[in-house]
Parts: sequence; structure tokens; C-alpha cells
Amino acid sequence: MKTKLNLIIFLIFVVSLKSNAQELFNNEKYGFSVDGPKGWLIINYEDIKKPISHSHGRQNLITYYKNPNNIDGVVNPTIHIYVVPNNFKDINAFNKKMQRRRYEKHLANYSLKDKPQLLTIGGKHGAFEVSTYSTFQKNEDLNVKRRSYVFPTKKFLYCVSLVDEIESEENTAIFKALVESIKIEK
Repeated sequence: MKTKLNLIIFLIFVVSLKSNAQELFNNEKYGFSVDGPKGWLIINYEDIKKPISHSHGRQNLITYYKNPNNIDGVVNPTIHIYVVPNNFKDINAFNKKMQRRRYEKHLANYSLKDKPQLLTIGGKHGAFEVSTYSTFQKNEDLNVKRRSYVFPTKKFLYCVSLVDEIESEENTAIFKALVESIKIEK
């Protein structure tokens, strides 16, 4: 019995060390790396072997959840990072598509708070936008804010989104630090 208790204590200690360490996520296949937020739970999609051409064009790279006790579809806050093929010939064509792409038909109370803005982070050109919408989960309406960055390269669009409730604690500084740590090499 004492051995089981010691083992449980040891496992809790190891898990707490792992969850509190800020770790570098590196995906060599897509030439992408990022410093994950300290203390957030990681769902790593690196083990998914399905090629991007067979997964409806989207390849999830990694997802971070802030609250490990609440990973069941409810807005958490969550940071999603994924990659899709880039079919745009230049940054202007990409920006036009960003401005036309809207979700009014699919999301309740959808509103674009900040129109897509072109920017440069770490030498990579991209776009940033902020939107809000409502979702019904766990028998209640949740008002959600989504902040999204998209970085186009010759082959791929790297997409990074922070989704959280509008009334939740502020995670802007964490998200900004994560985005600034991104390195794209393809």
C-alpha cells in the first residue's frame, strides 16, 4: 500500500513538473516551432501520419488547453495551431481572401471586431484578426472571442488561434508571447 502511495505521489510530481515547464514544440516536417505557454496542457498531433492531402487540407500540429480539468468541448481557453496548403500567388491575394472569408452563416452572433490586418512577426508576413460569436454548450450560451494569426509561405498557411470566453481572464499577453516565439522555416 505504501509503495502504491509513493508511486502516485511520484507520478503527480512528474506530471506537475511537465505541465509547468515551458516547452519548445518543433515539427520538422512542416518547419515550424513555437514556445508553448507555461502550465497549459498539450495535445500534440505530431503522431498523426495522415498526409495533408488526405485530411481535408488541414493538419493539426498542436493544441494547448489552459484548464486541464475542462477538456470536453467547452471553450477553455484553447490555442489551436494547424497548417493548410497555400494556394495564393502573393500576400495581396491572401489578404483579399482573409477579408472575404466570414462565418455569419455558421456561427451565431458572429462579428468581426478587427478586420484582417497585414503584419510582420519574426520576419514572416501574415495577417491578424479578432472575431466574436456565440456557442451553446453545457446548456448555456457562451460568448466567445477568437484571435487568429495566419502566416503564408510558398507551400503552407500556418494558422494560430486563441479561443476563449469574452468574460474570462485575459490571455492576450500569453498569446502574444507564443506568437512572437514562432519560427517558420519552410
